[in-house]
Amino acid sequence: MGSELRPLMRLAIPVILAELGWMGMGVVDTIMVGRLGAEAIGAVAIGNVIFSTIGLLCFGLLLGLDTLISQAVGARDFEDAKHWFRQGLWLAAFVSPLLLVTMWCIDPVLDSWGLDPNVLMMTKPFVFVLAISVIPLSFYTAQRRYLQSLHIVQPVTFTLISANVVNAALNWVLIPEYGVRGSAWSTVMARVYMAVALAVVLLWKDKSVFAAEWPDWGIFGLPIMVLTIGDARMAAGWLLPILCCADLFAVYYWRRHAAANRLFALMPWVLAGVVLGAFTLTLPEKQIRPLVGAIIFLMLCLYLWRRRQGDNVPAAHPLPYGISAGFATTVANAAGPVMSLYLLSKRLPKEEFVATGAWFFFFINLVKVPIYVYQGLISKQSLLFGIMVSPAVFCGALAGRWLISRIPTAVFEWSVIVLTAISTVLLLR
Repeated sequence: MGSELRPLMRLAIPVILAELGWMGMGVVDTIMVGRLGAEAIGAVAIGNVIFSTIGLLCFGLLLGLDTLISQAVGARDFEDAKHWFRQGLWLAAFVSPLLLVTMWCIDPVLDSWGLDPNVLMMTKPFVFVLAISVIPLSFYTAQRRYLQSLHIVQPVTFTLISANVVNAALNWVLIPEYGVRGSAWSTVMARVYMAVALAVVLLWKDKSVFAAEWPDWGIFGLPIMVLTIGDARMAAGWLLPILCCADLFAVYYWRRHAAANRLFALMPWVLAGVVLGAFTLTLPEKQIRPLVGAIIFLMLCLYLWRRRQGDNVPAAHPLPYGISAGFATTVANAAGPVMSLYLLSKRLPKEEFVATGAWFFFFINLVKVPIYVYQGLISKQSLLFGIMVSPAVFCGALAGRWLISRIPTAVFEWSVIVLTAISTVLLLR
């Protein structure tokens, strides 16, 4: 017993101290702003809760590195361990900016929380600045996961404890001048220090760990579901309840802007595409993805050609768009790019664009439910997963509502085109 307990404690105690140091950073902020009054304490507490709640999405994804890297180390395959670490860095680089934007978009939501006006006035700037720290903290988390999997825990403990000292010192300097915003900046700089400190440790131990490596793009976006579940068709079944939940939010909010008459000519062809897609679900998964990608690519080329011709070509016929959208949404929940190109061709205002698309997908996703149930693609597990992620869907709906009113029409249109092109590349690779 003693022979096992001793190495276990050598590994566990530094990790415990590191966790205490992580918790201590928020405590330090709260204590240091105490001199500003009860409102400042409340603002910092609320801001830290918002940050932790949203930031946990990235930190939770990165926890998966523990298993992957530990398995590689246990198999003495250190190159594979480094590979997963680098992919973790790519994941942090991709997800953390999205979470940063999400935190910034929560600003208008705070007005409906019923907070004291003085607390609200301090909470908004605190959250805006603190959100920046999600980027260095995500990279720190990936580096920590790698070091702990190699049983190198002392640098992690030292970094977190010393980061609290850095945070306290910066708080002491910045709070008198900048108030709660100064406290937020001190936390940002302390977390930058954490990321840099662990990077120095890794470079000192093995410079090759940061060797250049392209990301496995399959870990992003819709392909995250495919990679996790293992099959594009099963991923479509798991995503459908989530999409239906998002449709409800979108239909309710944009109910006054929908141009339903734009859909009447499209729907018969969409239903024909759904039927075609239902039969295609029996094909091997490797054949379905490139097929959908090729369809979206052709639709994109058609739209860009029509855009270049201007008013010299007749209006877009609903037949190719309808069949393509129905087919793509049935086999891979990938009708979004096709439908976006169709609505862009109608030159709708961005509010009508979003509202009409919301009604379309609400209807078509309900039509797909019995097909997916019959094919065995919807299960208790997929429904439970949809319930679990519904809070994130709600946050995304609020962020989208805030963004659509602020983004210029030209930027909106080109964003749709670029995202459509990216989705085509992901499906064809």
